[in-house]
Amino acid sequence: MKTICARKSLVLASLLASMPIVAKTIQAPSSYWDSYLSVGGYYFSERPRAAGVVNAFLPIPKAQSPSSLYYLDIRGLDKSGPSWEGNLGLGYRKLNTGKQLLYGMYAFYDRQRSENRHYFTQITLGGEYWQQQWFVGGNVYIPVGRTVIDDSSLNTTTMQTNGAYRNIYYGKGQDVAYPGIDLEVGYEWRPGIIGYLGGYYFDRSGFSSVKGPLARIEYSYKDHMGKKLLGTLDDLRLFAQIQHDEPRGTRLYVGAQVRVTLGRGHKPLHGIARHMLDPALRDVDLVSVPTHKALK
Repeated sequence: MKTICARKSLVLASLLASMPIVAKTIQAPSSYWDSYLSVGGYYFSERPRAAGVVNAFLPIPKAQSPSSLYYLDIRGLDKSGPSWEGNLGLGYRKLNTGKQLLYGMYAFYDRQRSENRHYFTQITLGGEYWQQQWFVGGNVYIPVGRTVIDDSSLNTTTMQTNGAYRNIYYGKGQDVAYPGIDLEVGYEWRPGIIGYLGGYYFDRSGFSSVKGPLARIEYSYKDHMGKKLLGTLDDLRLFAQIQHDEPRGTRLYVGAQVRVTLGRGHKPLHGIARHMLDPALRDVDLVSVPTHKALK
């Protein structure tokens, strides 16, 4: 376990150390939008209890203008314990400041190591739309490759009575990656304070579905007036989410992230343009559920 933790720490440290070099290459003199690095963490109501997250948002030079950009969105999520996930995304956003309108689309390649130490791969496709204070966004999650993995450590045995007989039933343990969708509607009550309501539905033949509602609130302090938080940070995000489904029950998580601009930096953004550099809104991790298939 110490070796695994040390390896994770070394990988994360290497990623953090390389971000300024990547940003210097990406941030061409003609860039209109800033690259940035954000780091933070989550606290979950269930095990694993905590996770660290790092996110690099990198607008692509020569593929942007004052009203549009293509960007790379690179993320790493390291939960306490054996689970971790990496995401590599490519996105596009278009801005209309006159109508206070913004829309975008993106695609991610996701790779996860589950709590049961199994590896899953997923493609995520999503879209987003801002109209003044209103937001609508959704995602489609498509596991690819090996999506059901047998695991004897998850096997179960139960004794059931059938008249004068007693039968032993075995449950074959499996770790399963689920395809699914989600949709959220948000409203920005005042600059930086956004509430979201939505739901998600993950399902596959032969297994119990994972579906339910969710609610989230987010506060974001951005560098509106050229004043950095603590003289260094360009953004501080605080958020909390609650959701409920079967078989996982009610789940709550809270988190925080801080942002540092990479490169020379630009003037603070205002109005709908403040959301041009938001990270894409999607499920925090790939949905994989340990389960068992009943065998007599």
